[in-house]
Amino acid sequence: MGAWSLYLDNAWCGDDPQCAECPILPMCMGGCPHRHMVSGVRRCPWFKDDPDAYILAKTRAARKSRR
Repeated sequence: MGAWSLYLDNAWCGDDPQCAECPILPMCMGGCPHRHMVSGVRRCPWFKDDPDAYILAKTRAARKSRR
């Protein structure tokens, strides 16, 4: 299997039961496909436990980039 096919096979997280039930799936899309491809484990992003902090960080970053 080529590297691109392997990457695409690991990018989709819909078959992972933990991801399929997760409310933040639309934001994280299952984490880093490369990390999953190398380790075989999907890691949840830091903002899963604090989505408000994620939204605030994104808002601050967007405001900062407009200056």
